[in-house]
Amino acid sequence: MTPIWIPAVGAVLAALVGVLAGGLVTGRAQRHHWARDRQAEACAGILRESSNVLLTLQQLSRSQRRRTSHLRRWRRRFRPAPAPAIDWRPWNETLAIVSLIADHDIVAAAQEIDAKIWRTHLIVSKGHHSDERWFALRDEIDSQRQAFVNVARQRLGASGPPLRHLTGRPTPDDPIWTIGPEELDHH
Repeated sequence: MTPIWIPAVGAVLAALVGVLAGGLVTGRAQRHHWARDRQAEACAGILRESSNVLLTLQQLSRSQRRRTSHLRRWRRRFRPAPAPAIDWRPWNETLAIVSLIADHDIVAAAQEIDAKIWRTHLIVSKGHHSDERWFALRDEIDSQRQAFVNVARQRLGASGPPLRHLTGRPTPDDPIWTIGPEELDHH
């Protein structure tokens, strides 16, 4: 005959094993969710800071084009206003965070944005561009940002097809760019 305490000990051991296994599974799931949330925050940071850099590059572009076209007249009459400076610290910090915690494909997509930003900054800071060239440079960065979003969505588990547009901005050949102010009121 089996002593009465053996089934009781077996039940206690089974319960402890169940609790430990459940704890391990739950802990793993929580770490996975935590990591995905941190990656999503880092990806949002990439989009935010790349937008900030892009806006400053646009201001720098306008400033450089004005300086180039009116340089002689300005030298005679005024000292040109200083060109806006780009604060690279937030962008570089965001890139570093993505590099530390994100999936390899997300990091590679972020680095592609950075490469386009570097190229654009070098062209714009030297004033070697026209209005049309600025729009092309901006569109190259936006294209990389859209590719980044699609990679991030895929790696972070978003459902649906890749996004075809990152913004609602009309394309450069859209007639909206040639419409006068009076016609805009009717659209």
